[in-house]
Amino acid sequence: MDRCPNCGAPHATSDVACRYCGVERREPTHPTHPTGPMRGGVGGSAGAGPLVEILDVGPNAIMIIKVVRETFKTGLREAKDIVESPRPIRLTIDPSRARALVDDLVRAGARARIV
Repeated sequence: MDRCPNCGAPHATSDVACRYCGVERREPTHPTHPTGPMRGGVGGSAGAGPLVEILDVGPNAIMIIKVVRETFKTGLREAKDIVESPRPIRLTIDPSRARALVDDLVRAGARARIV
């Protein structure tokens, strides 16, 4: 049993909406959540595109957070969680944007590669 994020009422995991307040339940979209959009299947299913692997953030994590925010259109907290998660960080991205992301990460001080 899960709880409604709006009213806190218990509901079955198969329920689409809360029986008490009617708020629709959304799937987890937190970037570092295993089923979220940026971990092990970012933006779709595994194998949907190349993986960009961040091996080391380097001394300037703030710049890496900025690159992740701009690329994936996330909030500050989500980008910070991604950058501070255990290494290696694997992000699935559109093939046409993968090289640009790696270049931006390296320019900001990270060690990154396309897997």
